[in-house]
Amino acid sequence: MEALAGLAAIVVAGVIMLSLGLLIGNSRVTKEREFSKSQHDQGEAEYQRVVRVLDRMKAETKSLSNFLVCMPEFARQINTNLEQAKVAPMIVTILEQMFSPRQIVVFYTTERGELTLEESRGVGQVSRTLKIKKGAGKIGWVAEHQITMENDEFAAHARAKWSAIEDDPTGMKLDLYAPMIHDNKLYGVLAIGGLGVRHPEEKKMLKMIADLGSSALSNAKLIETIKHWADQDGLTGLLNKRAFLKKIGEKIFECEREREPLSVFILDVDHFKHYNDTNGHLAGDEVLRSVGRVLKQAVRSGDIVARYGGEEFIVAMPETDREGAMNAAQKIRAAIEQEPFANQERQPTGNLTISGGIAVLPTDGKSATDLIGRADQGLYEAKKAGRNRVSHAQGMSLGTMPGDERGGQSGENEPIPKAG
Repeated sequence: MEALAGLAAIVVAGVIMLSLGLLIGNSRVTKEREFSKSQHDQGEAEYQRVVRVLDRMKAETKSLSNFLVCMPEFARQINTNLEQAKVAPMIVTILEQMFSPRQIVVFYTTERGELTLEESRGVGQVSRTLKIKKGAGKIGWVAEHQITMENDEFAAHARAKWSAIEDDPTGMKLDLYAPMIHDNKLYGVLAIGGLGVRHPEEKKMLKMIADLGSSALSNAKLIETIKHWADQDGLTGLLNKRAFLKKIGEKIFECEREREPLSVFILDVDHFKHYNDTNGHLAGDEVLRSVGRVLKQAVRSGDIVARYGGEEFIVAMPETDREGAMNAAQKIRAAIEQEPFANQERQPTGNLTISGGIAVLPTDGKSATDLIGRADQGLYEAKKAGRNRVSHAQGMSLGTMPGDERGGQSGENEPIPKAG
């Protein structure tokens, strides 16, 4: 019995030892599994981090590639552009190509120093009449301080200065802002939001686009100023002959297309050589300036008025028939007759006056040359009939406009009795 009991004890002890071994083994296996899982999770996390880094690098590389590919062409196009109206659309296009933003706004500076919305994308119903004052909100702050900014930098600035900066106008959620500066002059502000691609140098990239845009605006404005002065008569500020002929050609085309009349009134100052010889050329220049001023005040906004040469002036009146042209011409003639010119009493007639002739499209001609020639013939007849009058020269009718039953029945000299 004792031997049996000892054997049982040995068996029990063996079972216990085996159980302990199994427990220890399972525990070790579990720990190894947990360790392996932990290592796997860490490896997966590291893999995902590397993937994110690679994706970001890929996006940055793509952004940089877009910049390198698109920027030279943008620089070429915007520097050869001579029209202000095309600058903002070109800026929007390059911003879309380089940043893929959800929102783009281009503000221009007005003469009053305000910022007006010139071009936009993705800002919904924001009005094109939107105006922002310098210093107002983030866009106004960038305009005032002329610093390229990220949206997050405004919060840091506000904390440093203990002053909050207002948000962008309703409907705008912008990330990057850049002032448009050329020769220390502010031309506007660019801003983009909801960027699809981010790049460590995105502020510099946006600023480069803003600088090219402001340079293009400066050049376009300079070209337009040169064109403006090239089209102006230096003495009177009216259009010169070259600019008038260009504009009347365009108006004749429009009126013929719409089957509308157009009238031409040519006039010159009576006895102007006598006035010059008697009072001097400086006084004569002042007379021409005054006549130009009276003409500008007397014509409609759609009329074309110019100094045609010497003491001759010319007016083109779109959508004006013979009767309307004669009434307008007589109004101008009377206004100049009543103008108090210096030393006008020394004139042969005791007053400074004008004579003129009118011609009407299409009855008197269908080209600028024909109309001006016929009006000049009327001017000659007005001079011959005694001056201070307006004439519609008699000639062969070339056609009639609907409703103009008197087309071609011309030849009248129509003076108005001298005022006073």
